[in-house]
Amino acid sequence: MINVEDIKKLLECAILTGYVKDDISVSIFMIAKPETGKSELIKTMRDYPNTYYTNELSFKGCIDYILPEVENNRVTHILIPDFINIISHRRASETLIPLLGSLMAEGVKDLKFFGSKKEYPKPIYAGLITGITKEEFDKRIIYWRNIGFLTRTIVITFAYSESTRIKIHEFIRKGNGILREMISKDFSEYRQKSLVVEIPEEIALNIEMLAITLTNNNSFYVLNTRDDSGYMKNFQLNLKNYGFRLHNLLRSLIKGICLYNSNGKRRVVDKEDYDTLIQFVKFINFNFTEI
Repeated sequence: MINVEDIKKLLECAILTGYVKDDISVSIFMIAKPETGKSELIKTMRDYPNTYYTNELSFKGCIDYILPEVENNRVTHILIPDFINIISHRRASETLIPLLGSLMAEGVKDLKFFGSKKEYPKPIYAGLITGITKEEFDKRIIYWRNIGFLTRTIVITFAYSESTRIKIHEFIRKGNGILREMISKDFSEYRQKSLVVEIPEEIALNIEMLAITLTNNNSFYVLNTRDDSGYMKNFQLNLKNYGFRLHNLLRSLIKGICLYNSNGKRRVVDKEDYDTLIQFVKFINFNFTEI
């Protein structure tokens, strides 16, 4: 049965990729309607020592406060509960979004800002965990597609079924929380970027085919727009790409899954880990899977 804990587990596995040596720190971009608990899900991740949690972020703030933590291997993931708080700033699309995009993919080696220049001995990388409503996502998807921002993340979508909505109202009525506030795994004994996790060839081939399938299945996104007369119409936006980044992201994610499933004790991905990855696939689409 699909539930909110499945998404929480997916986020934790992504954050655990920050402990894998010489690999990508997986980024997750959640899209859902308002009041679906995106911010609460991200909030439950902030006790991981390799995360930097913030509600507000600017280009200069990222350089001054976050990049030094990333450079010194203290932070591998930036947690932003509501991405609209970030992109609503006037110059975010010109400065911060490209910076975050570089952090997630090719790395940041040098920066020019406010008349100053900053260089790093080697490119630094970080993952991003954030969420946004479908309405706000639709307003910006064309720009994010054009600059390659979306391919740097694993995009997941979800919605609440009627039965889940009833259960949530019941929890609220009884004064209970929806999510467990504590993280599931304790990785305080490990250093960031220190664990070597291997993928057997057979599973690697399965991940390659999975990446190709997901890339093809998510090639189009349907936008609801109004024409010149004010009538609603559907517009199919082409998101077709090669899927190379998704392939790398899935390989990294399954290593985080391996660490999650084994509490950090296993170093070789197995069938249990691949089965968990397949369970996560139900969210890696634009179908807004009901939970």
